[in-house]
Amino acid sequence: MKKILGLGAALLVIIATLGVGTWAYFSDTETVTGNVVASGTLDLGLGASASSSGSRPTGSITDTFDQTGWAPGGTKAGTIYVANAGTINMTTLTVTFDYTAVSTAGRPATITGSPWTTDPTDYFDKMITATTATWGGSTFAAIEGKTLAELKAAGAITLTGGLDADAEKALAITWTFSTTATNGCQGNSVEVTITFDGTQN
Repeated sequence: MKKILGLGAALLVIIATLGVGTWAYFSDTETVTGNVVASGTLDLGLGASASSSGSRPTGSITDTFDQTGWAPGGTKAGTIYVANAGTINMTTLTVTFDYTAVSTAGRPATITGSPWTTDPTDYFDKMITATTATWGGSTFAAIEGKTLAELKAAGAITLTGGLDADAEKALAITWTFSTTATNGCQGNSVEVTITFDGTQN
C-alpha cells in the first residue's frame, strides 16, 4: 500500500512538472506595416516661362536668346526659368557657357593672331556682353559685365543658393552688342549652349 501511495505521489509530481512546461499566458502581437524606404530624386528642368507649383518643367529648351541681323549697340534680353521638380534639394547648381563660332564672311569669329588682327573689337564673341544679369531676382556679379568669351573661359559658374526641391528660380540676362565693334565682326555668328548642372552637395 505504501508502494502504491509512493508511486501515486511521484506520478503527481511528474504531471505537475509537465504542466509547468505547457502552461500558456495570454498574449497579443501587433505589427507596423507599409514601411517604404525609397531614394529621392533630383530633377532639373528648364522653362521659357515661369511655372506654377506642381507643374515644374523637366528637360531642356531652345532658342531663348536668338538674335539675327544684330547691329552694334543692339540688345537682347532673355530669361531661363530653372526648376527642380525632384524631392531632394540641389545644394550646388552651376551654369556653363559654351559656343561654336561660325562665319559667313570668310573668317573665323574667334581666331587670334596672324593673319587676323588681335584687336578684341574685331571679334564677335568679345563684343557680346552680359550687361545685366540676375539670379533669383538678385544681381549676379559672376555673369554681369562679362563678355561671352570671358564667360566661356570661366567654366562652371556656381549659382548662389542652389535650388530647393519643387522650387524654381530665374536666370535673366540682357546681352549687348558693343558699339565699339569693328568691321571684323560683320557676318559672324556664334551658336551658344548654356548648361545647368545640379548636384545634391
